[in-house]
Amino acid sequence: MTFAVLGWAGILLRRRAAAHKRLLVIATVSVLGPALARLARLPFFGGEQGPLTVSVLLALLAAVVIHDVVTMRKLHPATTAGISFAIAVSVIFNAIAAAPVGLSLVRWLQ
Repeated sequence: MTFAVLGWAGILLRRRAAAHKRLLVIATVSVLGPALARLARLPFFGGEQGPLTVSVLLALLAAVVIHDVVTMRKLHPATTAGISFAIAVSVIFNAIAAAPVGLSLVRWLQ
């Protein structure tokens, strides 16, 4: 969902190059979670519950923030909106997944 919303917003703002680029980079970072989770299964990355996935995703989002601060001396509105949206969706989806409703849905899907 995060990729779709941010990608769609980036495409809509394609005539505003700065916003377009930032939204598409943040959208791309949002789809890296499953790949990083598979890498995290390797023992030297801390196992499945290790900090690799969250650490890498936050580091990539921090790189976008650092780029804005270094080049513009402030955050671009697209960066603020995109990162806020991505983090909010992640927190909400994780809360739903940990709730009894989310767990029963997963059991039903199995």
